[in-house]
Amino acid sequence: MTPSLNQTYPIPGEMSAEEWQRLTQDPAWQAAVDEAEQAAGGVLANGFQKRGWMKTWPELPTYSHYMQMRSLVLRGFDAILREGNLGVGYQAASDCGKTLVYERFFEPGEAAKVRLLALVEGELLGPPPEMTPERLAVLRSVLQGVLTAEDWGAIAQAAAQQVQQQVLELRVA
Repeated sequence: MTPSLNQTYPIPGEMSAEEWQRLTQDPAWQAAVDEAEQAAGGVLANGFQKRGWMKTWPELPTYSHYMQMRSLVLRGFDAILREGNLGVGYQAASDCGKTLVYERFFEPGEAAKVRLLALVEGELLGPPPEMTPERLAVLRSVLQGVLTAEDWGAIAQAAAQQVQQQVLELRVA
């Protein structure tokens, strides 16, 4: 009996976003997913965070395509945060924001879905699509529409708490 992907590779929720992104770009992992999909006779419906990705993204032919698009969205979010020059608050903002992006990614709204799908249309599996200024502009617009004011407030609060912690540590030093 061939081991399942979860027996061979780590479970997505048990690794950082960066580790997951590296894994999904690994040709051996992609081959294992393709093999599992062929063995199953169709697309794997394994969901992330207990939701099936196919419910939201049936237009994508494989889980690998879904992960490629999700990787592009996360890289765009990361680029937007880096432009904000958040310093020591960056990592906390990133961790909080990526959690919110994951949640919103399952129900982005029809207009956002169309724009996100257009970003990866015609892309072959392999290296992630290049983050061009045009793609980043689209991602910025989509993320501004998909993430709520409360989401951005939570991201800002996470960064602020990290900065506050850093300043308080100066007092102790």
